[in-house]
Amino acid sequence: MNISFDWFTDLWHRQPGAIFTFVGILVPLFIFILLRRERMLQRRRAYVDLEFEASRLFRVCIDHPDIMQYLDAHSETLGAEAREKAYWHVCQVLNIFEVIISFYEEKTVTADLFSTWVSWFHELGTATRFGEFWEQERLRFHYKSHLQKIMDAAQRLYSARSPDFQQDNTQYDRELLEFHRQVADILRDNSILEHFTESLELDKMAS
Repeated sequence: MNISFDWFTDLWHRQPGAIFTFVGILVPLFIFILLRRERMLQRRRAYVDLEFEASRLFRVCIDHPDIMQYLDAHSETLGAEAREKAYWHVCQVLNIFEVIISFYEEKTVTADLFSTWVSWFHELGTATRFGEFWEQERLRFHYKSHLQKIMDAAQRLYSARSPDFQQDNTQYDRELLEFHRQVADILRDNSILEHFTESLELDKMAS
């Protein structure tokens, strides 16, 4: 359908109010589309920045293996310096966890994408000495309720482990499944559990 400039000119002379109405509808719509696109780009940039920060923390652990050795109690010889580094590492990771939870709640990231982080929550929350910081240093009170509940769930699962837990991969898989179930309950989103169970099925098919 071709509409000539003369048609608009004629309409302007006959019904100028219609032109103003048309512009009044079109301009806000155009602004809305632009702002929506800008918000999407900002969210993507924010998530990419978060991924970069997570990668940086992984790099720190590689460069300073004593951090994870301390957290997992793999060495009894590590002293105050290793504990100090482990403490600040835990704080940084918890800060990232709180951001990704906020992104999920604001729908900046999808439930599927958020679900890929849940196993990391579990890994930190079940580290042998995590409770030393979470409870004894009272770090839990520095964070919002959802993160508190999620890390508390990991700590309860860790406390319930049997003495032969480390030698039994089946127990670990069951624990991780239960952790995803509890996170799904805390956030009231069963798709978090569904994403994990689907990943398990894919792993079984691939093996």
